[in-house]
Amino acid sequence: MSDYKLVIFSSKDFDAYQRLVNSNINAPVNAATQARRKWWCFDNPHGGAFAVALAGDQVAATCYLSGKALVLNGTRYKAYEIGETGTAPEHQRKGLFSRLVKLCTTHAFEQGAQAVYGTPNAQSTPGYAKLGFEIIDDERSHFMLSPNLTGLVAQHRRPSQGGIQDDLSRRADSYQISGHDFFMHAKDRQRLNLFSEAYFQWRFFGLDSRRYAFFRRGDFSMATRDYHLGKYRVLMVSDFGSHDARLGTFNAAAEIRKIFRHEFKAHQYAGIYLNTPWDASKTRLHYGLKKLVHHRSLPICVMTHGQSNFSADLRHAGLLQLSDCDIG
Repeated sequence: MSDYKLVIFSSKDFDAYQRLVNSNINAPVNAATQARRKWWCFDNPHGGAFAVALAGDQVAATCYLSGKALVLNGTRYKAYEIGETGTAPEHQRKGLFSRLVKLCTTHAFEQGAQAVYGTPNAQSTPGYAKLGFEIIDDERSHFMLSPNLTGLVAQHRRPSQGGIQDDLSRRADSYQISGHDFFMHAKDRQRLNLFSEAYFQWRFFGLDSRRYAFFRRGDFSMATRDYHLGKYRVLMVSDFGSHDARLGTFNAAAEIRKIFRHEFKAHQYAGIYLNTPWDASKTRLHYGLKKLVHHRSLPICVMTHGQSNFSADLRHAGLLQLSDCDIG
């Protein structure tokens, strides 16, 4: 363990990070990975950090932080999302995951964060728990694929390519809107992210704006992006909601399907992939075809600092929308 040097680059240290990347010639970082790192850690208006374990001048392991301002149960919190922990195969089982996560959480709390949270996968969840993170396995939170059966068949034969089309829906009661109009409609919602315009611009336009499209139907609006779920191309609904508190996720799913009704007929997408508070396998047959509906629990790992009520307020608030979990 003493052979490794741990370094953390704050959001103000992009030039130093870039020098590290440029010197790591034996394991070059591709342009797409560099762009995502810059977006997550260095361009975020709420700050961020990128941590590495170095073996000589080579990167052995990584861990990211991405700043968030969240409103939970009426309380505003400064927090960081932690994620993208990875260790090169030849450096595994050396304790680097634990050391980097500790380094990142310490940095976050030194920056005034009241909590660090993430959405770990099955492999990393035990590691976070061992380090003292509380694991909130909220049974109300799932990912659900609402399948378009003909689209599934069509894409199985010939996978679909391309971006979201500008003229997906021109129905009289639903229409595509601009990102600015979506922000103006959504900014006052009771939701977890503090919907500042700077954060919105970073979240939806800071990396690849071509992947996103925004729609409205009455008082309901949503942000979508192209997503590949295995070999299938689906629409991921990364943010949705209404000012009407009575609109549940089941009704939201119905609204989404209405907006994209004719696009389903065109077989462009195999289905809609969204975050939902109900288990799709326990609902009506259309959503419960076990071999066609993909869903999983969304565990959240949380470490709080000081007298923070973050965990309790998170449990009270419930569902995290996808835009609240960018890098997990």
